[in-house]
Amino acid sequence: MASAQETATAGPDSSRVNLPLAAAAAAAAAAQRIISFLKQNAHPCVADKIPVVPENVTDQDMFEQCCDLARDNGFLLWEDSKKMRLIVRVEFHQEMREFLRRQR
Repeated sequence: MASAQETATAGPDSSRVNLPLAAAAAAAAAAQRIISFLKQNAHPCVADKIPVVPENVTDQDMFEQCCDLARDNGFLLWEDSKKMRLIVRVEFHQEMREFLRRQR
């Protein structure tokens, strides 16, 4: 049985599926559901404000998703959680950009 760090073969054309990437996508979906829940169930005094969920909450969530994606795929070189900064390998930059675009 393949571990979470191994790459599995899937489909008749033997295309490669990266298991950590799937886990990161699932985590991103879960985070989006939490933020959606917070927006839908906000107290009436807060519900009139824009944004309902403070940007620092959504920014922190996005940062953690980016770190998880890079870490799970072996491209994270350095991170600073307090300042929300990370360094990834150059060959991962395009994938990280695409990930961020999909999140917005």
